[in-house]
Amino acid sequence: MSWQSACLGLWGEDWIAPLSEVLDVNRRTVERWKSGEGTIPEHIERDLIRLPHIGTAQRAYGDILRRLARGETMEDVERSIAEQRRAVARVRADLGKYRAIAILAAGKQA
Repeated sequence: MSWQSACLGLWGEDWIAPLSEVLDVNRRTVERWKSGEGTIPEHIERDLIRLPHIGTAQRAYGDILRRLARGETMEDVERSIAEQRRAVARVRADLGKYRAIAILAAGKQA
C-alpha cells in the first residue's frame, strides 16, 4: 500500500486538505508530495502506511484524526460518539411511534 492509498482510505478522493490539516502543513506542500514535485518525509510516509486498515471504519478513523488536529481531545471525541449512539438508539425507538420520523428516515417528505 502506498501512502496515497492510505490517505484515500482515510479521507476519500479529496484527501489533500485533511492530510494537510492533520499534519499542520500547507496544502500546497501536500499537493507537491502527491504530484512528485516534492518528497514526502520518510517518517510521515511510513506512518501513513502503517496506520490501521480497519475496513469500513477507515473513514471514521480519518475523521477522528482531523478532529484531534483541530484541538479536540479524545474525551471530546468519545463524548460526541456516545451522544450520537444515544441519538441513534432514540431514533430507532421512535421510528415505530412517530409517523413523521419514519417518513423522514425513509427519505421522504412528511
